[in-house]
Amino acid sequence: MEREHRVHGLEPVGQPGRREGDRREHQRHEHHQLGHHAGGRRCALPAIRPVNHLLDHDQIVILTHQDSDLFAQAHDHGDRGVVVAYQADDIDPLTHLGWSVVATGYCRPITDPDALTRYQRLLRPWLGPVMNCAVRIRPHLVTGIRPTV
Repeated sequence: MEREHRVHGLEPVGQPGRREGDRREHQRHEHHQLGHHAGGRRCALPAIRPVNHLLDHDQIVILTHQDSDLFAQAHDHGDRGVVVAYQADDIDPLTHLGWSVVATGYCRPITDPDALTRYQRLLRPWLGPVMNCAVRIRPHLVTGIRPTV
């Protein structure tokens, strides 16, 4: 059985009238999950790649390289950003217990050299070429599931 949590104004099916305080609590929980797990998958354009991330002021930061489609699209859209989805999860392969969170929002390039240096120091890419750029995803919709027995 799965429980599904939705935040930012969307209510789970079968739970009309959920109070605003409940929504905020679920939002805090989903952001907490992102902040305590460093791996996930970013989905854009429609490429999906395993990456690690950090949560900085409720925004998801990932490193990328200058030639990536993600960075090119984020850069081309500038301050408007480009819509992406980011998934992080921690599900036990034997028990199938854990959690999964999907954050959808606008992705923008990080242009501040000091911020980029800081993120390069804090994040260690899993694979690929040298990660000389970074992007920031500001989630507008965060949903999650927690499989239960």
